[in-house]
Amino acid sequence: MRVIAEFTMRSRGHALGVALAGTLLPLMQWVSCGAIGVVTLRHGMREGAFVLIVVLAPQLLVFAASASPNLLAILVPLQTAVLAGVLRQSRSWELTVCCAPVLGIAMILLTQLIAAPAIEKPLEVAAALAQQDLDVNPAAYSMILALMTFFMTLTATAFVCLGRWWQSVLFNPGGFATEFRGLRLSPAIMAGTVLIALVGVGIGGVFTWWFLPLIVPMVFASAGLLHFIVDQRGLSSGPLVAYYVTLALGLVTILPLPFLLLPAVLDSIFDLRGRLTKPNND
Repeated sequence: MRVIAEFTMRSRGHALGVALAGTLLPLMQWVSCGAIGVVTLRHGMREGAFVLIVVLAPQLLVFAASASPNLLAILVPLQTAVLAGVLRQSRSWELTVCCAPVLGIAMILLTQLIAAPAIEKPLEVAAALAQQDLDVNPAAYSMILALMTFFMTLTATAFVCLGRWWQSVLFNPGGFATEFRGLRLSPAIMAGTVLIALVGVGIGGVFTWWFLPLIVPMVFASAGLLHFIVDQRGLSSGPLVAYYVTLALGLVTILPLPFLLLPAVLDSIFDLRGRLTKPNND
């Protein structure tokens, strides 16, 4: 990882080369999005835009030729760049993770409005995998769209974390770890998020599944709290492994998600970090 980060930050040309390689090679989008994140965080939106253009160009060419691009390969890097810009300007992880679902929902709905064919294809594929008939069950359309937005938002936020980690490794060792362990949602934001999610579920219909993108900030806040506890108490990495394995299962079944979000809710209400901090005996 450090080697990739160092190579990326040598010059603009190196960053563009890493971004292009990550775009063209299978299963390597994390490299290109990490490059977008670290360049944007270190040098600003202008330099990050050069990297973003290189990442998006192949997919946009596919879109122009066939109107069936890999939609997530376009939207995830774009969302990563914007969120990295938000983090650079605000220096607030709370604001960044709270902007993520708003941006993700806006991007999906805007794509549906101005480029419907680009979004129809992945929805049909997802519906086939889920054994859902969109014509017979219109609610499945909204469900799959919400799941796509959730996955996209979660992934883009994770890529911003990757970019910030690369920046920290090279220029501020330990900085990202300290920031991430301190990620906590204020009671007002937590209450608003929970209220909006419950209202959507309560209304039902096409709104039922749109709580998913809204819980992304809570996922990262819970992870930050767990990292804080493991570091504060000197625990092994076992709890972290269990959390991330459960999170991966939650992406498939949804059922474990409430248990993963509970720590973030309790931390917002009771400030668990303050309560768990070791007393200073000096």
